[in-house]
Order: sequence, then C-alpha cells, then structure tokens
Amino acid sequence: MIEHLRRPEEFLINVIKLLKTGGYLYIETPNLRSWSESSIWRRRIGGLFYGTDHRICYTAKSLTHLLRNNGFNVYKINTKTFSPTIFVEFLKTLISVFAKKEKQVQKESSFANSTSTKNVFINIFQAATKQIRDSLIADILLFIPNKISEINNRGNQLIVMAKNNSDISKIEINSKNLDSIKQEVFLDMKELVEKINWTEFSTFNRGFLHYQKDPYSMFLLAEIPAWNKVIDFYAFQRGSNCKIILDIGTFIPYYPTVLKRLGYQIEVVEKVDLYGCAYDPILKYLNSQDIKVHNLDIIKDPIATLPVGVDVLLIAILEHLNGSPRLLMNKIKSLMDSNSLLYIHVPNICKISNVISTIRGKSLLPPYEDYYYSEYPFSGHNREMTLKELQLLCNYSSLEIVEEGYSIKTNNLSIKRKILNVIKRIIPKYSDSVYVIAKKVSTNVVQNGLNEINCHGTQKENLGGNEEDN
Repeated sequence: MIEHLRRPEEFLINVIKLLKTGGYLYIETPNLRSWSESSIWRRRIGGLFYGTDHRICYTAKSLTHLLRNNGFNVYKINTKTFSPTIFVEFLKTLISVFAKKEKQVQKESSFANSTSTKNVFINIFQAATKQIRDSLIADILLFIPNKISEINNRGNQLIVMAKNNSDISKIEINSKNLDSIKQEVFLDMKELVEKINWTEFSTFNRGFLHYQKDPYSMFLLAEIPAWNKVIDFYAFQRGSNCKIILDIGTFIPYYPTVLKRLGYQIEVVEKVDLYGCAYDPILKYLNSQDIKVHNLDIIKDPIATLPVGVDVLLIAILEHLNGSPRLLMNKIKSLMDSNSLLYIHVPNICKISNVISTIRGKSLLPPYEDYYYSEYPFSGHNREMTLKELQLLCNYSSLEIVEEGYSIKTNNLSIKRKILNVIKRIIPKYSDSVYVIAKKVSTNVVQNGLNEINCHGTQKENLGGNEEDN
C-alpha cells in the first residue's frame, strides 16, 4: 500500500498515533532493486511512465531511512520472490473452462438435462486438477531461482517489520554519525592489532599465531560483519531501555568502543593475567576510552563487583569453554533483571566450509598442531554450535528468545568464498555463525514449569531452573 502514497510521512505519523508504545508495523511493498522487469524498467526511466498507481517505489535502504526518520526502528527487513502459480493458474483455469461451458450450454436447448451440467463440472475438475499438478512442478522448479533472486535484497517484494520507537527515543542515533563513528573506531582497531604481541597472546591457543602475518585482513575484516550486527541492534532497536552493557570476554574492542561513543555505559570482563603483557595495548586503549575493565574469570571468580540489571554480550565466547556452560549461564542470569537482554553469538558448526571438510574426510576441529603445542587448558574452539543448540541452551537456562538468526562473513572474500556465500543465503543453516537475543523467563513461569515436573515425574518440560533460577 505504501507505494501508492504521495506523502508516506503523513501516513506514518498517523500510524504511530494508532500504535501502542513498542507496537509493530508490517509493510510489504514492491522492491525497486529486484530483478523483475517492471523494477528494471522503473530504474532505467527514473520513475517516469510507470503508471499512476505506484507513486513511490522503495529499496531496502530507502524504506529503512524513511521509517527511521519517522519514529520507527526497523526490526527486520528482507525480500521475497513469490511464484503463486498454483492459486493464480487454478483460478484462471476455473474461470475460462466454466465460461466456455457456459456459452456452450446457452447455445443448446434451454431444456438441458442434468447430465450436461454434471459434465461441465467434471471437465472443470479435470482441467483444474491438471493445472494444479503442472503448477506444483513449476513451483518446485522455481524454488531455487526464487531463492537466488532474493540474494542481496533483490527479491520482488520488500518485507519489513518496524517498531514504534517512542519508548526508546532518548538515545538519538544518526546513521551518518554512526557510520563515521564506526570508521573512526575501525581505524583505531587497525592500529591496535599491529601492536599486539601475537606470540605471547597465543600461549593457550597457538591458532592466534596465524593472525600475526596479517591481523588486519585475517581477523579484523573477517569479524566486522558480526560485530556490526551487534552495534546496529543497540543503535536502532534497544535504545535507552538498556542501562549498562557488560561485554564478557572482550578481545578486539571494536563494538564496545562504538557503543560507548553512541552513549551507552559499557563495561568489560576479561581475565587480563591470562595473556601476560600481550593484553596491555588493549587494556591501555580501553582505559583511554573510559571503559571499565573487570579483571576476573567470570566462571571461577566471585562476581560481586559486577553491576546488576545489565545487558550481557557473549560474542564468540561459548565455543571456547572447556565444559558445560551451565555455571556461566547461571552467573549471567544473576546479573540480569526482567528488562535485561543476553546477546549470544557463536560460530556455526554446520557452516558450509565444515560440511565440505566432513565430505572430504577432514576434521572440523582446530589444526592438531595448534592444539598439541598450546599450553593447558586449550582456549581455542572446543565446541561450536548450531542454532538449534543455542535454542536448547536458552531453554535449559530459563531464557526466552526474542530474536535469532544467522550471520555471513562478507568482507575480504575470494571468488570461492563469494560463491559459497550464495549457497549460505539460499540455505541459511550453512551460514558462518548463529546468534540469539534472549531475556529471563519470569520467576512465575519457571516455578510453574518446576511444579509440572514434580507432578508428572518427567523433565520433558524442564526449563533449566535446577541451580540458580534467579
């Protein structure tokens, strides 16, 4: 509908008045960047001679900009290519067959018997059945082209979920300012990674030695897409609902620094002593940005000094644990309140490169040489996860997922990796990493689940409240 409006701003203002605080707006509109012939024609002629019905057509970027400028935070945006041949062709066939038979009946005697009427409906049914069968085959054949057409937001239809941000408008985010902040911090990180003593840093994970050849390309560029996803969530969705952000296991402090400059109070937790003097450049930089560092092992050490009622970031941390995350999750939950969110991001063990390695008979674990020559305990990747496993983790930990998804590395790619990215976009479960954003389940919900367990003598509904539910 929005493509028919001359002044969409007025429409959005009225929508905000109708929406409750935090309410959602769903928009579906033709995508100007799609590969459909109408969109290509529209782009070529600059919007002229396209008919009087579609006043303004949008791309994902322009629609996001319009919504943000009019009081909405874009919660989710993607594109779809539809080929509804089953229903459209079925109706066309039904109408055409019935129309032909109706004319034939009218030409015959007005005393047509019931048999001729019966034949009309039999023919309609047979023709429609054939069309449905043919359309099913067509839809199956079109599935892959449709998915390919959706890559890089090129699908025929834009689908947007936007949230009324009147309740989180205290932190004003300007997209141009955000881009400049990201660029400034990125240049700082580019200098910072060159100052790190990677030999000393790799005592418990010899895999870090690979980064010393070119830490900028091999590590920084590779991780930026996932880090920017965290930043964009807090820039355009979370807002002032968040009091403090606690980043557990800070390494290269790109996203903590950007969030700090956006106006968030952010603190980090890292066992600095674990890296000797190798962490000193990072520690010095964090101090220069007025970001508080808690030097402790959150699993082994007491956490009484950590702030409570905070959002917690676990970015590329869980895969390094040497055992169950249960104790860590219980400690994190003790720092959260009903308004807190937990953002977890881990490498996807089912990513396409791992699938290929398995087919070729290669191990999915870090190179054995790195594992063998690292000091004990090994701090490399011990257990990567699937999205399903993250869902189970949240379920067992009495956490409710509010958002989940996949992430793909898009920077500094070879031709081979770009081709693999096409597969990842068509089949998301082969993406590079997975993430969830979750909140605490209320005490009442947990208690009800435990009561049900006690009554039925089963743990099928166990929400994981065995140790520290609160």
